[in-house]
Amino acid sequence: MLPSRGILKRLDTAFRMGARKILHLPETTSSSFFYCSRRDGGSSLHQMVRLIPNCVIRRNLRLLTSRFVSVRKVADSAGLAEQNQQLIVSFNLPLLPEGATEYDPDIRLIHTHKWATQPVHGVCAAAYRGDAIGNSWISRPGRITEGCYLGLLKMRSNVYPTRETLTRGARGDFTCPRYRLGAETISHVSGVCVALKAPQLARHNKICNLVAKEAVVHGWSVSVEPSYIVGGSRLIPDLVFSCPEKVVVVDVTVQLEQGDALKEAYLEKVRKYRPLVQMLLQEFDWPVEVHGLPISACGAWYRSASQALEALGIRDRPFRRLPSRTAIICTFNMLRD
Repeated sequence: MLPSRGILKRLDTAFRMGARKILHLPETTSSSFFYCSRRDGGSSLHQMVRLIPNCVIRRNLRLLTSRFVSVRKVADSAGLAEQNQQLIVSFNLPLLPEGATEYDPDIRLIHTHKWATQPVHGVCAAAYRGDAIGNSWISRPGRITEGCYLGLLKMRSNVYPTRETLTRGARGDFTCPRYRLGAETISHVSGVCVALKAPQLARHNKICNLVAKEAVVHGWSVSVEPSYIVGGSRLIPDLVFSCPEKVVVVDVTVQLEQGDALKEAYLEKVRKYRPLVQMLLQEFDWPVEVHGLPISACGAWYRSASQALEALGIRDRPFRRLPSRTAIICTFNMLRD
């Protein structure tokens, strides 16, 4: 006999409480974060109130569509088709298409959409959806230490104990203690706080060095921060790569993945350094490409960032994880320190 909805919900509550305790997450952590798939940035906890009835529906459907006539007759007489419809309505599951022989809805997708619409906890969740590169550390942390891993989960679920987080719904001092200017948020610490310019620059340079070293392995010559005068303005891109067939200009930036921030950063870098094309074309007499390389401060991988690496012949997915992990770990270190 299927447990009641109330019993299953109480089980889910107990499982979430256990997960919060194990992962050292506060009670304010979004439930949707727990139930989202790891490929969408969540922790892939099973939700019993949806999983159990979903399994029953699939079992019933196999009996109703069995290749054995006797089994189908018994299933029909037992009212399994009606039971399926009742379960779908009672547990708010995706509808079963008429005549379907299989039932395998992505029940985690409901929580993925819900998380992305939450104005506080889901502020960056849309950027994590389907991101195999940026979410790889959740299931394969590699050399990430336990303390760092738990801190990254707090960042991912937007409950890291900054002053802004600790004063949500209460009166208190939420200004940044380092410079006393602006609220202490992940976004502020990652890219705005004047007191953290040194670690912000160090994070940027680490990513540049990763890309430069990998490009050298692929046969490119690298110029680091060359200076050009174009139309009376000085332009200093992070990296200019050259080989006997092509020149590639790449400028790195680290942004928090809110809204279209990464897309806008990519386009802004391309617009800024596009005037170099004609000058470099005259200097090298080879085709010139200009790319931005926006890296998310909290680990999301902006898909157009792959264009810069592909232009350099760097197509290995394992390498793409390195800039992503470097950025999120450096951001965590800034928050922690």
